[in-house]
Amino acid sequence: MQLRILLLTVLFWPMLSQAQIASHWKHQLWTKWLPALEMGTAEERWQARLAFLTWPEASLPVLRQGMMSSESPDNWRFAQVLAQIGDESDIQRMLDAWQSLSSTRQDVWVGSLERLYMRFREESQQKLLLTRFQFESEEAIEPRSGRADGEIIYKLSNSTASPRLVQVRINIWRGMADPDWPEQLHWLEAGNSVEVSLPVTLLFEPRVPTVRLDLDVMEIGVRETLLHERYEIPVSGRPAPPKSRQRPLNLRKTDANEAPKRQSEEAESG
Repeated sequence: MQLRILLLTVLFWPMLSQAQIASHWKHQLWTKWLPALEMGTAEERWQARLAFLTWPEASLPVLRQGMMSSESPDNWRFAQVLAQIGDESDIQRMLDAWQSLSSTRQDVWVGSLERLYMRFREESQQKLLLTRFQFESEEAIEPRSGRADGEIIYKLSNSTASPRLVQVRINIWRGMADPDWPEQLHWLEAGNSVEVSLPVTLLFEPRVPTVRLDLDVMEIGVRETLLHERYEIPVSGRPAPPKSRQRPLNLRKTDANEAPKRQSEEAESG
């Protein structure tokens, strides 16, 4: 009987010890290293980064919850570390945190998303589709007013076998937008689509015949414009709906050994 107890103790002691260590480490991450990573001095932030990188399995739940619950403008520091140890599911988490919280340092967010995405990106011979791009207004546009209230709408569909992280930019020619809108980033799972409606007031000179919208789509981490589409808005009458289209978005092959130049997600100010 005593021998059985001794054997059970020997067998289960490493497991119990590992659980105790994990519990203690998570407590340290929550109480010491998470606040230091967000608001500590430069030296404390560096030590905190090393602490989170030491044990990724224990660190990931703490980082994810800390990033989503943070109200500090310095929450981009969580994204920097998550880009190094996160998995593919963290791409959507980072996008949600960036878009829903009061975040700063857009360059770091985009750079961190790129770094994480390129770790999991897979090649595909299939294509993305731009299935809608237009300006909608409930009222006819009056040329003398110099303005038009409405919505810019676009829809992207991912017909590839792999998820894609894309960036959408819209430029206005012969006019301007009020308010201006940030660049749009979208995480498109395989077979999914996204439709975006951007409320906007277009301002233009009364004598121009049309206002032109240019839409560019780029895949994050691929240094070229993959799709360019334009839409002409007549400055007289109601904008007509666009013709039905299924425009392909070609995805250029990249050499896995030729890593693209990263953005400055590693740089920290102060």
